[in-house]
Amino acid sequence: MEHTIINLLRSETPAVLVTVIARDGYAPRRPGTRMLVSDAAVAGSMGGGLMEAKAVDAARQALLSGVSTRLHFDLRNETPETADMPCGGETELLVEPLAPTQLNLFEGAAAALAEGKPGCWLVDITNPQQAQRAFYLDLTALPPGVAAMQAGDPGLMAYGDRTLYVEPLQHPPVVLLCGGGQVSLCIARAAEQAGFVVDVVDDRPEFSSMERFPMARAAYVVEEFADLEARCGIGPQHYMVIATRGHSHDLDVLTQALRTKARYIGVFGSRKRREELYASLREQEVPNAELACVRCPIGIAIGADTPEEIAVSVVAELVAARSGRLPFFRDL
Repeated sequence: MEHTIINLLRSETPAVLVTVIARDGYAPRRPGTRMLVSDAAVAGSMGGGLMEAKAVDAARQALLSGVSTRLHFDLRNETPETADMPCGGETELLVEPLAPTQLNLFEGAAAALAEGKPGCWLVDITNPQQAQRAFYLDLTALPPGVAAMQAGDPGLMAYGDRTLYVEPLQHPPVVLLCGGGQVSLCIARAAEQAGFVVDVVDDRPEFSSMERFPMARAAYVVEEFADLEARCGIGPQHYMVIATRGHSHDLDVLTQALRTKARYIGVFGSRKRREELYASLREQEVPNAELACVRCPIGIAIGADTPEEIAVSVVAELVAARSGRLPFFRDL
């Protein structure tokens, strides 16, 4: 969303950023969730329903007034006001008009995201009508007491007589598609819609290009899939989907994947093919505990058949891994 904000600020288009700043109990979206409202469009979501409609209304008022505000929604008890929002928790939103003078802040955050660097947003909402936003690339410059919180999840904190919203820079997870076939193309579309950054790698230029994968951040062409960790920058934010065109390439890529810090590794193939792959890896003295962290066959069992259905199955599993709902994801 940073790039959308940057484009609006550069063109001096009025826009309002709506952010979930607190949640207690069950509520549709977690702290750090954003929605951007301008005269022309609404980007992002607060979870739909009446709460989102009220947030959009408040944002449109803020477009006119230029005044920020905090919105509190108690979803625990059904009343005429909350009949459409019976989630069982509480949510607080910050509705914050943006100004062209903040362009450098969002450019700094976008650069840090692109380079994989840490950073932290700090919004002083002591006066809810005058939210004061700052971005820290140098975490040592954060006020004392805030630095500890920036290592965790976004949320509110009291700092003396001030109220601060602290939001560590949230680097999006990266799906690395190892193989650029038709199923990978469908996965790329679905994964991008689900909030993943998509990278693709293949040893064939025609199967790994920005023309074929316009939704991708990067398209790598690597001969024989060699030295993937260095070539693709694989780290803890990566979710590797291995879908090459042949058994030998799958084995080579999986062997390399197990040496990385990738959060998730999934391989396309039948159970028979899985046993063949695992037998080869055991010959290389790969521990069973490592193999147990690999998903093969990949995807949630929904009876998928077409490439589009398979993509739904795989991306559903990636979302489960991202949220920590999979007992076998790699805890590195």
